[in-house]
Amino acid sequence: MPLPLDDPRPARGPTVSALIGTAFAAPFAAAAVAVWLTGEPQTIGRVLVLVLVYGAATLAFAAGMRGGAAFGPYSRRRIARQLSLSFLPALAAVVILLLPPIPAVALLIGAFVLQAMWDVGTLQRGTLPKPFSVSRLMLAAISIVSLLAILARLMLTVG
Repeated sequence: MPLPLDDPRPARGPTVSALIGTAFAAPFAAAAVAVWLTGEPQTIGRVLVLVLVYGAATLAFAAGMRGGAAFGPYSRRRIARQLSLSFLPALAAVVILLLPPIPAVALLIGAFVLQAMWDVGTLQRGTLPKPFSVSRLMLAAISIVSLLAILARLMLTVG
């Protein structure tokens, strides 16, 4: 049975949300470890393909979450603006899959940084529930660090 909105008990959402964000970011962290443990360019290439596909899927999922969150007791103008902006991560995901490896990983990092900045703004304005932002910020933080490690490995491998 769901709790009423005015339930005085403390919400446990941020803890669960942080765990969810961490779980979604785990494949990026595992990939970062994998590319540094292997010395074989073919294995690095395979891991990179998985990272880019998973990253694109994650961005598309984030776009869908943003799109769904745009609906609410808001003005038509705000809904239209938020829906329009929510397509940008999905568009970035398509572009990422068409780029060579190093620019693709760099764009993926940039997309996660922009998502994080958007989520911080959302959290500060209080326009979306805190658990939503906490989950996404955990995902962004772990993903960005992991992707930077992958990018470093790629640059060392190519150079």
